[in-house]
Amino acid sequence: MKKYNLRILVVLIATAITVVTLTYCQRIISSELQLQLYNNLKDVAMQNKVTMEKELNSKYDLLMDIALQIESDYPSVSAEEDIYSLISFLSTYTDIYDFKRMGFIDTNGLAYTTDGYVRDLSASDVYLYGMQGRPYISQKITDTIGDNNDVTIFSITLYNTVNSEIMGMLFATYPTDTFKEMLNVDSFDGAGYSYIVTSNGTVVTDSAKSPLYGTTNIFETLLSFSVDNTDNIRSVREDMDHSKSGYVTFKTDTERYYYYSPLNLIPEDLNWYMFTIVPTSVLEARTNTIYRYQTAMIAVILPVTLILSIFFILSYRRSSKELQALAYVNPLTGGDTYAAFLKKLTTSSKTDGYLISLDFSNFKLLNSICGVEKGNEVLKSTWNIISSKLRVGEIAAHIKGDQFILFMIASTKELLLERIRELSDSIVSLAQIHNTVCLSPYFGIYKTDDFKDPEASHTYAIQAKNSIKGNQHKNWAFYEDVNFEALAETKKIEDSFDEAIRDHDFEVWYQPKYSSETSKICGAEALVRWRQKDGSLLPPYKFIPLLEQNGKIITLDEYVFKTVCKQLNIWKLENRELFPVSVNISRASLYYDSLVERYVKILQKYHTPTSLVPLEITESAAINTAQIQELVAKFRDAGFPIYLDDFGNGYSSLAALNLLHFDTLKLDKSLIDFVGDPRGEKLLSYTIMLAKSLNMTITAEGVETIDQVNFLNSMKCDELQGYYFSKPLPLADFEQLF
Repeated sequence: MKKYNLRILVVLIATAITVVTLTYCQRIISSELQLQLYNNLKDVAMQNKVTMEKELNSKYDLLMDIALQIESDYPSVSAEEDIYSLISFLSTYTDIYDFKRMGFIDTNGLAYTTDGYVRDLSASDVYLYGMQGRPYISQKITDTIGDNNDVTIFSITLYNTVNSEIMGMLFATYPTDTFKEMLNVDSFDGAGYSYIVTSNGTVVTDSAKSPLYGTTNIFETLLSFSVDNTDNIRSVREDMDHSKSGYVTFKTDTERYYYYSPLNLIPEDLNWYMFTIVPTSVLEARTNTIYRYQTAMIAVILPVTLILSIFFILSYRRSSKELQALAYVNPLTGGDTYAAFLKKLTTSSKTDGYLISLDFSNFKLLNSICGVEKGNEVLKSTWNIISSKLRVGEIAAHIKGDQFILFMIASTKELLLERIRELSDSIVSLAQIHNTVCLSPYFGIYKTDDFKDPEASHTYAIQAKNSIKGNQHKNWAFYEDVNFEALAETKKIEDSFDEAIRDHDFEVWYQPKYSSETSKICGAEALVRWRQKDGSLLPPYKFIPLLEQNGKIITLDEYVFKTVCKQLNIWKLENRELFPVSVNISRASLYYDSLVERYVKILQKYHTPTSLVPLEITESAAINTAQIQELVAKFRDAGFPIYLDDFGNGYSSLAALNLLHFDTLKLDKSLIDFVGDPRGEKLLSYTIMLAKSLNMTITAEGVETIDQVNFLNSMKCDELQGYYFSKPLPLADFEQLF
């Protein structure tokens, strides 16, 4: 009997220990699950926050760029014809960027819109903020001008460039439904949703998936559910007053977790917050199973309890993996997120290697022209290429936008660069596969064996990458080789561009072309020079690649075209003999569908015939995509003579001649330098014969010697251009020639 009782006692003690152990484990598991849920809620909230900040600020950046263009083109907007000319100008941007409308508000508060409305807005916040010189983004408001749908308004003050006085406000109306779609991010198996609210709780926009959809003030709604929410609301509002982030739980129809964080927007006084919300049932769904099985385990014999314990451990691990997948799996690529990359790098890396930052020079242009969906296709394909090139011990992740990060292992720099070149070639080929803008990948490389602070190493890699952005000859850089003085100079150039355009610091120089038959001037090519504030000239090779990379070359192209048209009109009024002055168009400009219409309007403004402003297009751009070929054809239909520039510099020249009809073929200097070499001269002569058989005018560039002149004259080349005749000349010197 004593042995029996002892066994019972052992069983009871073992059972009690099991119960205590299970209870303790259950608490730990619940705590860990809740902590992971909080962290994942924060990660999802921060992704939503970054997305919304980027969207709102990009709209505002766009509005600021348009405002600068208006201030440049319209020194004052007072007369009615000026206002309607401006509205016509804004209509183009309305169509391109999917604004509901754009408009101009004069200093009296009278608004003119691109969809034909004229309204008195003198009592509106848009007008009141604008007259104080303050930028403005509205919360969700009803469109009283149009169809009474919800809209968001962006506005910025316009200044008279002569006297710096306010001449009105530029505004753009954006459908609030678009922001709602951005908030409809699928998180927590579709149970998560988000709001944007003001400091007093007024809802700016919300997710249509929310069970509280349509709420006008989130704090008032929470109070209507339960007075128990009062203290938490007070705590949240205090945090909002000090721009803090945090977690909180509110009671509504069901208890919900909230994560709130301030939005960093251009109008700094907005004080808008992002609220990301998930029901507590998301956690309970993972913990209820544990509670049920724990009760069963206590009620059965020890072996069954042990078996169930193992089951619970596996269940916990499975739940943990589900939560980790939400935070560590990139929804676009299916690969690692940046957080997952950092975790792997700090926990598993045992060897030195290279941290590599990768992005593209013109991805914003791809999204603008081809759309976000096409951009996402390219990003997915890029990720597939990257992941296929990784070896054992190497990792990579898609961060956001066109930004990727890689950790690669190589015994020497040379072996690493071989792999990077192979990776780069594969990415460049995506443009042809997806029929998009040609992508230029850039790689910043930092060698490291210290993984305690990988984010610092990533910063160094980014700095290395930025040092060669826009470089036409090199798309990689090691951090230790970076010339930070040159990088600072590049940043200074980029930051001063808008001011230089506004102050007309860019000068158009003219390189004359001479007729081989008469030896007289028969035309010129317009070239741009940047005059610095100290009077010196910045060489084109220092700013042209940079502007091509950041997309501002489009503004410079139009500036040069407008300057040439204006000068031709001046010469016409002075009764001077007029010659065609050709203008170069960069590849980036050719991706904008409205380009032809904009250039035609400039011609009409200065009464310039298209025959006097031929357009020069490099053959590498002309054969790039079907989209560019279509745009070039539109220029021809509008009457512009089209010159094929740089013919023979290494691209598929014959393909260019076959794809498009060109009026003039400009032979690259590399072909002209063949003069004196029998084989080269034969190639040059056949090239000229081929072009003439296609009824094209021939212009030879880079002519520097009398031997080249004599040979080209013998080949009946139509026009000659180069230092033998004249270098590019400023306007005053060029006018002396005729």
